[in-house]
Amino acid sequence: MVHRTYLGLGLEAAAVREFDTLAPYVAQMLAMRDECAPEGSDYLAMEIALNGLETTAYHFTRRRNFYHVLGEGRSHHGDGNGRLGDLAEAVAAFNALRPYVDRLKAMQFKCRPFGLDYLAIDIAKRSVETAAFHFTRVDAFYAARGDSSGPVGPRL
Repeated sequence: MVHRTYLGLGLEAAAVREFDTLAPYVAQMLAMRDECAPEGSDYLAMEIALNGLETTAYHFTRRRNFYHVLGEGRSHHGDGNGRLGDLAEAVAAFNALRPYVDRLKAMQFKCRPFGLDYLAIDIAKRSVETAAFHFTRVDAFYAARGDSSGPVGPRL
């Protein structure tokens, strides 16, 4: 039998370092949000992804607005939803966030399954999944698309 010890993300300083590594993805999501019309449904969908990560970061670090520095001084570029209005571009934009989701999964792997820390990280994962669904209409965008025997068929 294998015994596994779950350490979580460690002390606050270790958690801060862990969440600092996600800053490039936050900048990417902020850029996606800035292409959308302010306070429109597309803008708010990206806000879900960003706020989900902020909530997760707060759980581990107890720092409110962990990524506020990245959002300061940003201007909104578009009145529409920019490249996210095109389905192919939206899929490409959210595919570019796959390393972010993979990083969240790796962080979650360190935590006790379905414990408080695990579920806190799940908030960030589900919120980016929600934003991806809003733009792509692909259910479970970041889920596995196959198994060891090949691609999974359509859902019934």
